[in-house]
Order: sequence, then C-alpha cells, then structure tokens
Amino acid sequence: MSIPQPSWWERLREFAQNSRRLDIVARAVLAIFGSYGFAGLVTVSLSWALPMPPAQAVLITMMLSFALMCALAIWAFSAASAWRAWGVALLLAAIPAVHLLLKEILS
Repeated sequence: MSIPQPSWWERLREFAQNSRRLDIVARAVLAIFGSYGFAGLVTVSLSWALPMPPAQAVLITMMLSFALMCALAIWAFSAASAWRAWGVALLLAAIPAVHLLLKEILS
C-alpha cells in the first residue's frame, strides 16, 4: 500500500500555518533582540551628541533607551507585516549607525 499524498489544498493550508509561525518568530526576534540593539545604538550615538557633561548625557540616554525598546517591541507586533516591522527598524537603526561610523571616521 502506498501512502496517500496530501492534496494541494492541504499543502497550502500547511504552508499558511508555517508562514504564520515564521511571522510570529520574526516579530518576536525583532522585539527581543532588535529593540535591544536599536536602543544600544541610540544610547551610544546620543550620549556622544548631546552637549552636556558625559555622565549626564549617558544617564539621560539610558533612560530614553528603555522607552525606545518598548516602542520598538510594540511596533514589531502592531505593524502590518513582519517585513514592514523589520524594514522600519533597520531604517531607524541606520541613523545612529551612520552617525557612529562618521564619528569614528572623522576622529
């Protein structure tokens, strides 16, 4: 006896279930690790850019980083798609990353 092959409809339904799982995993990875990386980049970039004593700049940007982490984690699950969430997060992270690269190159 041969094993019956699943119909195209069953294969499509299985793919849709797997893609939903991948979508949730992608959003969770962005919310956990992406928000941490983004907050770290912004913290370092702003602490060098703010015109105040270094200790105060670091304290202010560290407090701001918690709000940024929360905002990005919320955005990861409220965006229309995981692709859009990742795209916005990468565009936002590019700004402090370019600032840090330029600071390193120019100094």
